[in-house]
Amino acid sequence: MADYKEALQVGFAAAKKAEIARIEVLGVLEQLKADILAASDGKLLVEVGEFEEPKNPPANPTDIFMPSLTSMTSAYVKAMREPQSRSEKSK
Repeated sequence: MADYKEALQVGFAAAKKAEIARIEVLGVLEQLKADILAASDGKLLVEVGEFEEPKNPPANPTDIFMPSLTSMTSAYVKAMREPQSRSEKSK
């Protein structure tokens, strides 16, 4: 007969180990973000986010990323224009 109690304990231990590893990875990525931001004098920003696969993926896998890439590009362009318009107003 299967030992379900032992299997459950093994599963809990694996989940705890995975969470500790996830926290460590996020810490390394946060440090990378800070280092790149400092080294680039604030010109480059690395963001970490979570991605959830869609339940019904599109036929073309690149379609998953295009909406977010488009919105990020639009936000970047808007942000880049904003400081210029402020400096132009002060002239």
